[in-house]
Amino acid sequence: MSFARQRRSEDAGALVDHPYWMMSFSSDLDPRLLDAFASADPDEDAFLVVFDVRAFFERAAPVLADAAPGGTYSLVQNDYFDPYYPPGDGLQAIRSKLMAYAYQREVRFAVDPLGYLKTAADGCLYVEIGSIEDIAGVYGRDGSKIAGIGPATWSD
Repeated sequence: MSFARQRRSEDAGALVDHPYWMMSFSSDLDPRLLDAFASADPDEDAFLVVFDVRAFFERAAPVLADAAPGGTYSLVQNDYFDPYYPPGDGLQAIRSKLMAYAYQREVRFAVDPLGYLKTAADGCLYVEIGSIEDIAGVYGRDGSKIAGIGPATWSD
């Protein structure tokens, strides 16, 4: 994982950038997502479907806590808004997105390390949570299961 997102805070009158990590999921399997997030080679595009989300986070949380001790972790469902009628209570970068993207049904998992990270020499954070083949499946563009658990196709 590379920390490509940043937030800013003020420290002694200067703005300081702080990296954070955010992973996006969809709560529904929508084939339009493959086109919205296509790779350079569409034959290599696939869905990773996590069937037991609780188990996934129970495996990931201790590893992330070790990599970013003292950090904060957030799991949020996105709020979608009409840009012509934005919500009165304001927008939040971690959870607000334009209504045009509502089909994505995005859930975000964010890790804010609060200034402490065990990053590798290349600046990336590497974590290993072990195999998830017992709680997840991989599905190809045509809808067929490639690996893991779950139905034979995403339309089953």
